[in-house]
Order: sequence, then C-alpha cells, then structure tokens
Amino acid sequence: MPTKFALKFTGLCGIVPRLDITQTANQATVLLVDATAPPSGMSGMSMNPPHEPHVPILLCDAGSVRTGTGLRTPDLTFPDGLQQMAVFYLWDQEISIVGAAPDALTFKNDSTTGQRCPAGLPPADGAPCNWIAQLSTINPQPSGHVGAGAVRAACLDQYPNVDNAVLARARLTEGTIVTREFAPDSSKVVVNWDFQDLSGGPPMNRPQALAELVELSLDLGAASTVDLRTAVCRDSQYQRIANLFLGGPLIIGLTSGTGLIEATVKNVPWADVLGMRPIPPAGQRLIDDHFDHFYDLAVNPPSRNVPRPNWRCSGLVNPGPANPQCPPSLFEPHPNA
Repeated sequence: MPTKFALKFTGLCGIVPRLDITQTANQATVLLVDATAPPSGMSGMSMNPPHEPHVPILLCDAGSVRTGTGLRTPDLTFPDGLQQMAVFYLWDQEISIVGAAPDALTFKNDSTTGQRCPAGLPPADGAPCNWIAQLSTINPQPSGHVGAGAVRAACLDQYPNVDNAVLARARLTEGTIVTREFAPDSSKVVVNWDFQDLSGGPPMNRPQALAELVELSLDLGAASTVDLRTAVCRDSQYQRIANLFLGGPLIIGLTSGTGLIEATVKNVPWADVLGMRPIPPAGQRLIDDHFDHFYDLAVNPPSRNVPRPNWRCSGLVNPGPANPQCPPSLFEPHPNA
C-alpha cells in the first residue's frame, strides 16, 4: 500500500523558501518564532486578552510513534477523546526528514488566488500557497527599503549561531507544500482579513482570507515508516533539552498501517496544544496581535502590519477547529533556506 506523510504547520511558523514559490526544485526552512514575551510592536501597550507564551512542539497520534533502540520517546502524552496524543518538545532544535531528496520541493501556487474570499474550501489535494500571509505584500515597502519579507540571515545560520528570535526550525527539501484550512471565526466561518499596524494608522485595504494550516505532503512509496531527525541548532538554555541531546541527534520514528502518517508542528499556547481554550462568543475572531512576532525575524521592517478581521466569507464553514491557531507567514526567498 502506498503511504503518504503529511507534516502540517500551524501557529507562528514563518516559511522561508530558497527560490520563489513559483519555481520547482525548491527547498524551504520553517522558522518557529520566539513568542515567549508579548509582541515587540505592543511595547508599552496592554493586551486584551493577555499574552500567552507560545510553545514549539511536534504533535502526533501516540499510536504512530515507533519505539526501540535509538528512537526518541515522547516528552508528553495526553488523551484526546479516544485517541492518545504524543508531544515532542522542539525548543532550540532543527527537525528534518531522513532520506528526503534535496532540491525536490514544490509549492502549489496560483497567482489568481490569495485575495478576498476563496471560491470554496481547500480541495482534497490542498489549496495554493498564495493564501499564506506574505509579509512583503501586506507591508508597503518604501523605495530602496529591504522590506518586511526579508528574513535576517542569522535565522538560517548553522549551529550554534542561530538567531535567538528562532525557537526552532524545520528543513523541508522534498514534497509538495499546500494549504489545508482557512482561518475562521469561533463559529467556523472563514474570515476575510485586512492588515494594520498595532500602533494604529489606516488599514491597508488589501482584504484576503488566510491559510491557518500549511501542509508538506510527501509520497513514501511502499514504505510504511518515516524518520524525523531532531538536532540542537544552538546550545539550549533548557536543562531537559541539553541533557536529551548529550549523545547527539535523535530520531522520531513514525509509522502507520493505513497509508497515511500525520504529524503537526505547532507554535501556539499550551491551551491550543491541549484543546483546552475556553469557547469564545459565537462569531468572534480578534485582531491577531501575535502575528507581530514575525517581524522580529525580519530585516528592519518598514511596518509591522498584523491581520485584523474584515468580514466573513459567506457560506464557507471551516471543518477544522474553531479556536484560533495563528496563521503562518511567508517570507521572501533566501539562498540559505
């Protein structure tokens, strides 16, 4: 039976392609930005609701985790209905797919999409990546300015010199990147967003729906297993992580007998990891002030526009979770991604 590996990303995950997303033979690095403290753009301002630290983790069905000599065991497990979930901490780590071919990544894209409301929910093979929030597009770039979409080179540096604004990162070299879910309100209706700096000023008047779940889809052929390599990308300040990697990189082994192996990289508050966020009022979706953290990875951004709810996309009801996950973002290409 052919097997597919679906590695999903949600929350404060910034995607940096090596080449433009219209090109094949690509690669990408996904940066999980440090959102431990309140956003820099809200310095001196109060947040309502209060800021919640985000945590970088890999989440999967505990039943899909292989055990044995040399394989990493979960840092945490918890019940989710009839299913037991496994959590792997990703602080100060880089994760990659063992055996993935280099320069074999493709982004599904369609330049006619990515604005206002989509015609429908994502199809079975995923929606284009044009629905990901593109930092260079949602921030006006003055003449001669580098722009908000340019990532700092240190974010892509080698051990131990990775920028401190990066909590963790994932290297993707093979497969197809698509979008799976659009950001909804608490009634699961897809939201159309505009963009505005937290310090005030007029919105951009560039409405669009936003992808809240990005997926790498990789065909494994006849194999029913996949190995994920985890290694420190800096000397960790956390004793648990430092002790865990004393012997070097570790492998997370996953398997499935159904033809589909799934795992999700998240950079969200613990309440969203565990599914324990209180249910908000019907139809609510607040301005995403956490999005401001992405600009901590950028080269001197001219503005720090974040998504603010604009209107609802009538008739589009998201089958995914009603609680907000924070939409990922897309940076400009960088040769070291």
